[in-house]
Amino acid sequence: NDSITDNPRTIVLTRDTTFTASFAIDKHSVATTSNNPTMGEAIGSGDFDYNSATYISAEAFTGYHFVQWSDGATANPRRIIVTQDTIFTAEFEVNGYTATITSNDETMGTVTGSGFYDYRTTLELSATAFYGYHFARWNDGNVDNPRTLVITQDTALTAIFEISSFTITVEAENAQMGSVSGSGNYSYLSQATIIATAATNYHFEQWSDGSTTNPRLINVTSDSVFVA
Repeated sequence: NDSITDNPRTIVLTRDTTFTASFAIDKHSVATTSNNPTMGEAIGSGDFDYNSATYISAEAFTGYHFVQWSDGATANPRRIIVTQDTIFTAEFEVNGYTATITSNDETMGTVTGSGFYDYRTTLELSATAFYGYHFARWNDGNVDNPRTLVITQDTALTAIFEISSFTITVEAENAQMGSVSGSGNYSYLSQATIIATAATNYHFEQWSDGSTTNPRLINVTSDSVFVA
């Protein structure tokens, strides 16, 4: 009570004397840290009275998630009773997301790129058309192929394939002897009818590939020229 802080303390007795010892509650520090400051932050650091209650919390940034505290506890926010100086480290991990890449018609073409990827992984998608078909676009309107995609969430994309067209060209070897019909653009595997019509005093002999069928049904699989 005389403000002296020595303890133990030596005194010289000269009279009756009363001394009152003053006590105060201890304070302890609570420190909260993050295992990776780019993934998230820990909140709740400070100095607190012995045996008091306080809360600590871990806040993950976008693309990451809280896993546990360094002592294995997973509560978040977490209530603690302060009994000593303590450090709590919040452990964060990167999120994983699913990329689902599909073809609108597997008879027309295939795709690559499906899988499970960490947040902000750069992914290359590709769409490969079979013969007679072509890649038109992705279902979100993007036409890049291959296509680079940065993963930030679960993502589903469909490659849109379409049937290709081929040109059938029909010609007469001698336009004075006759005429032809059937030229045009046709879808893959469709059928085109080509016809050779002879002029008066002439007759159709054959097509340039040796076929004598007239009219003739053509299965369209490529650009082709037929000369009567």
